[in-house]
Formats: sequence, structure tokens, C-alpha cells
Amino acid sequence: MDVEETREFEKDTKKITAKERLRIDEIIGRLAGNEDIGKPLHHMEDVFSIRIENKRLIYNKNTKDGKITILFFKSREDVTVTQPLFKIAGRRNSYGIR
Repeated sequence: MDVEETREFEKDTKKITAKERLRIDEIIGRLAGNEDIGKPLHHMEDVFSIRIENKRLIYNKNTKDGKITILFFKSREDVTVTQPLFKIAGRRNSYGIR
């Protein structure tokens, strides 16, 4: 599957540790190899969360297009705040979620 990264994700990963970067690269490789990992978010179809230390890697898996979009890499508190906002505000399309 093709893997895309959003600008938000790129911004989130500018100041991370080398250990976190290695872990993210490993997970992205597993996702590209069609491996199902992560926990589905309850109120979002085809959106999953993977825990990396104290942060969450949130991604959208679109099986129709064969595309995975890495949405963001944030702490749990930030994900809890961000998730309802982009759903309610209609920003789902800007994150590549249908």
C-alpha cells in the first residue's frame, strides 16, 4: 500500500528523539506491507491509533484506494482534543479521511 504523510504529521515529528523516529519508520514499513496493526478509533471509520511510548500515531487506512495516510503523532491528551475537532469542524477531507 502507498503511504502518505500529512503536513501535520511532518510538523509533529520535527522535534522527536532518534528512538521515536526509528519506531515510527518501523511501523510505517509494517503498514506499507499490509500488516494490520493498531487500535481502531471508536467514532472514526478506518482510523487507527498506535501507541509509541507516551504518544499516539494516528493513521487512516483506505482499502478502496490502497492508501494509508499518516495523520499525526501526538500525546494522548492532544489526540483526544484533536480527534473530535477535525471530525466536527468538517476537516476530515483535509486529513484525507472520507
